[in-house]
Amino acid sequence: MDYKYMARIPNPEGLKELGVFGKGLLLNHDINNWKFNRQFFVQSVSTLNFLKESVNCTQMVFNEMEEYWRFGLEDDNITDFSEWSHSLTTDIIFQMITGKKTWATASYFLAISRGSKLERLQKFDEKLIKESSKLSKAFQMFIMGMDFFTFFPQWVRSCVPTFRASQKEILEAPNTDRTISDIKDINQEYTEPLTDEEIRGILIEALAGGVDTTANVFSFTIYYLAHYPDIKDRLRQEIDNIFSQKENRSLTYDDLSSLVYCEAVIKEVSRVMATAPFITRFNSEPDSIENIEWGTNTRFLIFAPGVHLNKDYWDVPEKFDVDRFIDEKKQQNGKNLLLMWGGGLRQCPGRRLAMVELKCLIVSVFRNWDIELVDMNSPLKCETSIVRSAKDLKVKIKPRKVM
Repeated sequence: MDYKYMARIPNPEGLKELGVFGKGLLLNHDINNWKFNRQFFVQSVSTLNFLKESVNCTQMVFNEMEEYWRFGLEDDNITDFSEWSHSLTTDIIFQMITGKKTWATASYFLAISRGSKLERLQKFDEKLIKESSKLSKAFQMFIMGMDFFTFFPQWVRSCVPTFRASQKEILEAPNTDRTISDIKDINQEYTEPLTDEEIRGILIEALAGGVDTTANVFSFTIYYLAHYPDIKDRLRQEIDNIFSQKENRSLTYDDLSSLVYCEAVIKEVSRVMATAPFITRFNSEPDSIENIEWGTNTRFLIFAPGVHLNKDYWDVPEKFDVDRFIDEKKQQNGKNLLLMWGGGLRQCPGRRLAMVELKCLIVSVFRNWDIELVDMNSPLKCETSIVRSAKDLKVKIKPRKVM
């Protein structure tokens, strides 16, 4: 197998300073160590039992959020869905990966709710929620730091006052008693136990990938379905076909295979609004491509929207057309043109888990709730770095009225 395009960053001094380079999978260029860690990760999150449990976990956390919606949004139901989405996926992925509750959704609910409403819900352990909120914010700061330490050299971070302040904030992010190290679990029967640093690296990447990208795809889906009611109605019909009107059962893992249209919606949203717009590779040795010689450490940048919206590859690429992933006549004109999971050796190892989680979230929302944009004419607000993130997605949330 050819590993010459494994590297994502040729000069990782900033990430070494942050302490993340060479750990886990994302920023690991050691082939043998990367293969070992990847096998550990894939075997952990892609087993049938784990995927089935993820369905239960996702619904459990969503049900908790529904309780906040029912009480907290009954008078003024305008809210920022992107914040709910990030809080929700934070709770889900932390619960699944670590077995610990982070209370991110409860923390956000407390932050936006009026005091009188809180009495109608369960009594919160505010100390625990504040501590969990510190962990969540510190983790978000750490992820932001990966961008910062990747793109800005050491002299900029140290000499320019604004950047120096940002560097200090990232490196001195508040600690919490609930650390990732406290929740690691090593199987003592494993022939070659992972070190603490390796486990920490894998956990950080699992949490980062599971929170940010999933939350943004979920938010983008809400936005596009609000603009395409016919597609939303067809999606709901597929969901209603799984559950009878009076049936109050939960979604099961076996139901997911019936959500063909739902999966097509997720893929089309990811095509028109790529959460990871840039895919970067560096070659570890000279190579010849298209009769052009490329020296070592040449940067190859794949711009996902340039592929996703290219008329040479897709029929009417500017059109939001879910059927292109169902109707064979509308299939893309080539292979490996949907880059929602990246590609090659570095393809997202958690893609099965992410798809399971997204299907569960979409079913949970559109089975029981009506979500409308506050301003249909407002463009989708995003911030883009390594990941494209939805921001300030103002919506109205109401219980669904079933005809």
